[in-house]
Amino acid sequence: MSSYCNKWLKIAISISLFTFLAISTMSPPAWAACSPSVTRSKDWGTSEVLTDTDLEAEYDRGYTARNDCLGPSGHKHNDTDSPNLDWDDIWSDAAHDHSDAAEGGASSFDWDSVWTDAVHSHESAGEGGTVEAHASTVVESITVGLISTEASSVNQILTVDGDGGASWSTPAIWVRDGVQIANNGSDANNDIDVDYDALTVSTNGDADGALSLLSDGNFTAALDGSAGCNAIDTSSESGDTWYYVWVISKANGSTPCVVLSTASDFPSVTLPVDYTSGRIAGVIRNNGSSNIIAFDHPKAGHYYRFRDPIKDVSDSTMENDTGKTGTLTVPPNTLAHVRAHATESSGTTVAIAVFPTNASDDTANLDEASFSYLTASSTIEGSGVDLVLVDSSSQMKYMVAEATAAIATVNTLGFWDNYAGE
Repeated sequence: MSSYCNKWLKIAISISLFTFLAISTMSPPAWAACSPSVTRSKDWGTSEVLTDTDLEAEYDRGYTARNDCLGPSGHKHNDTDSPNLDWDDIWSDAAHDHSDAAEGGASSFDWDSVWTDAVHSHESAGEGGTVEAHASTVVESITVGLISTEASSVNQILTVDGDGGASWSTPAIWVRDGVQIANNGSDANNDIDVDYDALTVSTNGDADGALSLLSDGNFTAALDGSAGCNAIDTSSESGDTWYYVWVISKANGSTPCVVLSTASDFPSVTLPVDYTSGRIAGVIRNNGSSNIIAFDHPKAGHYYRFRDPIKDVSDSTMENDTGKTGTLTVPPNTLAHVRAHATESSGTTVAIAVFPTNASDDTANLDEASFSYLTASSTIEGSGVDLVLVDSSSQMKYMVAEATAAIATVNTLGFWDNYAGE
């Protein structure tokens, strides 16, 4: 009976132990030090009695396996701690692929190719899967949004600056309004005042360049040898010279000022640092003593009137019906306002004519004369006011007719400039 009981006791213990070992050897999630299997501590003989020492040894073995495989501490499943899943490789911040089982199972999906900043395609499985439409895709248009955080004023538009940004600006057109140039009241010989209500400047100096609209300008510029803004562009002043009054600005019409230059074309003007746009607002003249000639210039006009007319021609060697060339104190290629005068000492008829240098008829007749006089006295004089176009050297022609001993005089009253434009 004792032997029979011992046999069934062994069977019962074996079943319990098998159940315990089966539970203990179930596939765990994955930890660093987990053993892939749990073995018995010894082999049991026939009719062998299970002692408390043996039972405790089997229990301790199972307990240790449970802690190794089911413990909460960090662990991984690498090639030795099956299954072959390497969490360090999978959950890495660095770029990596999944090309073998140790990195999460075989995969033809190459993350390095897909998640790259460089331009790339998706023509193979390793680059994110085949995309057949990729090679034939046509981009119809690209919309780029420009955002400006600045507050705008009424009638302003958003303008691209050329550096990737945008800013609000007033639409620029080629305008000139309220421009006036005058001798300065405190130092008329050396300074001029420049005012405008609205004036467009350009990167080319004319309407063909990039435009910026300026408003409400008021400057005093010195023609005294100083250089830079509101002075001469080169700091060197010459006498008996025309100086062009340039209104200039930095990019987008910022920080406007005036420079005085002998150059009438913008590329030849010596500009202060960072100044890129400009426009001629007018022109002035100094005399041999380097004093600015006094003049009047109506606001918003192009006419300049010398306060003291300048005698540019006084010729006592005139020959009848023969044109001669004279130079006037007006800028090149402008319309001169003159008074012509003729004196005849030995006849009863005299006429005087002024005309451009490229006129086709150099012989004067009474019907071609600007002015003509007829008298019964032995000495006659006649004069009148006329307009004449001068050439690029500020020259025109004059002549007398119906005279034998005449004197011709031409006084320049003023001129209309053609530099500022409307």
